Amino acid sequence: MNVDASANYNRLIYPLPTNEEAYSALSLFIERLEDLTMKRQKRDRLERAQSQGYKAGLNGRSSDTCPYQQTDAKSQWLGGWRDAKGDMESGLYK
Repeated sequence: MNVDASANYNRLIYPLPTNEEAYSALSLFIERLEDLTMKRQKRDRLERAQSQGYKAGLNGRSSDTCPYQQTDAKSQWLGGWRDAKGDMESGLYK
């Protein structure tokens, strides 16, 4: 196979995107990756708040000791605190 035929063959098998197509695909990939990362960070933060609230409830702390000011994190912390109080009342913990 000569050089010209080989180059044409490779273009047929491995079509390279144009710069605009490559940029568009890369931009979309980065945008989706950022969305996933932000969702995970938010979920981790809220899960941590819930866990800390649960521990506070098990340790007998008051719900007034919630360290969070943001509504979503405070809600998760208080939910964990209530879950712990409920578990203690049902006899799961002493």
